[in-house]
Amino acid sequence: MNNFEKIQSVLIELLKEEYILRDSSKNWYRLKEYRDEVYKYFRDYFGYELIVSNNMAKIQKFSLVGEKTKGIETFSSNEEYAILALCLDFLEDKYEGETILISELLEYIVSNYPIEQDWKERSINLSLVKVLRYCVEKDLLKKLDGSETDFINETEEEILYENTGFSKYFMNNLPYNISELDTLEKIESYNIKDLNKDQIVRRSLMENFIVNSDFPYYPYLLENKDRFSLDFEHLLDMRLICFKEFSYLIKQEESSNVSKSFPGNNNLEKILVLFLSILKKKDYEKQEILEEFEKFKFEYNSVFTKGNLGKESKVFLDEILLHSKRLNLIKLEDNKIIVRDFVNHFEIDLVKGDEDE
Repeated sequence: MNNFEKIQSVLIELLKEEYILRDSSKNWYRLKEYRDEVYKYFRDYFGYELIVSNNMAKIQKFSLVGEKTKGIETFSSNEEYAILALCLDFLEDKYEGETILISELLEYIVSNYPIEQDWKERSINLSLVKVLRYCVEKDLLKKLDGSETDFINETEEEILYENTGFSKYFMNNLPYNISELDTLEKIESYNIKDLNKDQIVRRSLMENFIVNSDFPYYPYLLENKDRFSLDFEHLLDMRLICFKEFSYLIKQEESSNVSKSFPGNNNLEKILVLFLSILKKKDYEKQEILEEFEKFKFEYNSVFTKGNLGKESKVFLDEILLHSKRLNLIKLEDNKIIVRDFVNHFEIDLVKGDEDE
């Protein structure tokens, strides 16, 4: 690629961010100038589609394999996903810059929600507010006036939003009838049907913290690890670490902030690594691992931040286990928690007073 150095910063920003916005991206005009080369790179290397509008650009990324941990981290119920889908549907008919009252949005959701709900119930309003905060975070909406707290406490309170126009690009376009994909196996098969082996491996490494030997293309990854290593080092200054049982990417420079550095500079991840690495067994019942965590918390209380030390042990352990599952450091099997050996490969620098989550 002749202009690789000129487009590298564009590639990194598109991989790192949900969107590149014309008003805030330093790479916007470079993207417009080298659009065809950026498009070709993502298509050839990852099988990603590049979408560019007048004021926004993104690559269509989706997980090749669906897992619970691939969902929206802040969502905790199916209702929140249903509300998000209805919010996106509502915004389809709104023009960019149009102002919207939360009461209008709520009326649309109530009218179209698939089951009957008590929309004055506090938990439902909390779910709606959580979804709208997510929409603001993802630049689908801009909050102009009003208080979520006031709305939760009194549903007659109004909140004023502005439609950014980005919602139409948020969801992937599906060129098929989704009702035909009635099993996870069919969905996974469809996800990769237009991808070659190299694209599948590169995407899996980028989309997952760890790729293990259960991955169907793992033998191919190991067989071609030198070539894949050069790919990631050249593009993102990232190093591919390969073992017989698992592989993962790490950053070599802080400036290449595409893939999450682990463990990060936060107390939860450092405690996670320390706790899992000192466990004597490989599988635990939930109550059993809670008892181990209680002993760990007592012995290592000095490395907990004040906020995490004050949390109920079960609550904080649930956070640790959820994050560990998301990173593929543990797996659930027959109601048991299986601790993988991967965690022993990570070193931590425990410093009292680390940042809270």
